[in-house]
Order: sequence, then C-alpha cells, then structure tokens
Amino acid sequence: MQVIVTQINPEQPIYRGHLRMPSFLAQFDSAGFSGSAWFVPATGNSSGYLGQRLDVELSHDRVTQVLLEDGQGFKSRVEPLPAPGAYRVSGTVSSMVPLRVPPGEAIVSVTAGDATFALTIAELAGIRPAPGIHLSFLVHDLSLWDEAL
Repeated sequence: MQVIVTQINPEQPIYRGHLRMPSFLAQFDSAGFSGSAWFVPATGNSSGYLGQRLDVELSHDRVTQVLLEDGQGFKSRVEPLPAPGAYRVSGTVSSMVPLRVPPGEAIVSVTAGDATFALTIAELAGIRPAPGIHLSFLVHDLSLWDEAL
C-alpha cells in the first residue's frame, strides 16, 4: 500500500516485531483511508519521511469483533476509530494460505480498498472464510512497515 506520512512523533519510539525495530506514532494519508498508525521506518529513525510517498506493509497487534458479512449492501472500507492505530475494517477475503505449524492454522488475506490485512485463523476466532467472503473486524495498533526494510 502507498502512503504519505503527514506527521511523525519522534518522542518515545516503541520497538516492534521480531527485529525489534523502532516505530513512531504517525499520521498518514493513502488512496483509501487516512489516520494514525505506528510507522516503522527502514532507517530506524524518524527523520526524512514527512511528505514522502512510501510503499508499506500493514501489520497489527490484535483483531477483535470479527463478523461474517452478507453481500447485501456490503461496502469495502477502512474507518479510523478514536484510539491511535485503531480501525473498523470491512473487506473481502482475497486468499487463504494454510500453514504447516501449527496444524490447522492459515493466513487469511482480507482486502479493503488498497489495504490488505493478513490475519490468522486464531485471530478470526476459528472462522475459516473462503475467498470472496466478506468480513468486518476491528484492528488495534496498526503498523506501517516501510518496504525498504
């Protein structure tokens, strides 16, 4: 997904992921939605990114309130919520890739506009949706990982 970083808070970075990369609370704009997220820059520092168009991968800390949606009046969207990095997502399953470990687990890709969220079956409370199925859920602590990493 492409974003433009419009604001970065360089104070108090949070370290994320297995690589323990610093992330900074940031505001961003994209073609499909705008809001706040934890930005993980490839350089490890927050300078030089304001106003830049960047390719990012999305990640999150957790997902809640997962619901299957029917096709009647369904609209794909990502809506910011009041908490930083929180969003209500309505999207369509684009793929499901089984994992070997743990047995029965899979990565489910859900696309909403230009954003794709990678969720596990565990995060989906055991729901195993096929491609084309519509889901809604809340994303907490969205992270934008600079693809230059």
